[in-house]
Amino acid sequence: MALKTRLKRLEEAALKADGGPKVAFITYDPVERSEAEAIAEWEAENGPLAGYHVIFFTAYEPAPVV
Repeated sequence: MALKTRLKRLEEAALKADGGPKVAFITYDPVERSEAEAIAEWEAENGPLAGYHVIFFTAYEPAPVV
C-alpha cells in the first residue's frame, strides 16, 4: 500500500529532524476496523507505542456518484 510507505517515510523524517520525537502515523478506515485495531496492528509491526507521539489519519471511502 502506497499510503503505508508514505507514512513510514514521514516517521523516519520526523526522527531525523534534530533528533526529534518519535512519531507514529496510524491510518484506519472506521468501516473496516476500529482505532484500537489499527493501534494493535501498528504495534505488531513496530513495537509498543510508549514514547511515541501518535497521529491518526482516518480514511473514508468516497461515496459513489449516482
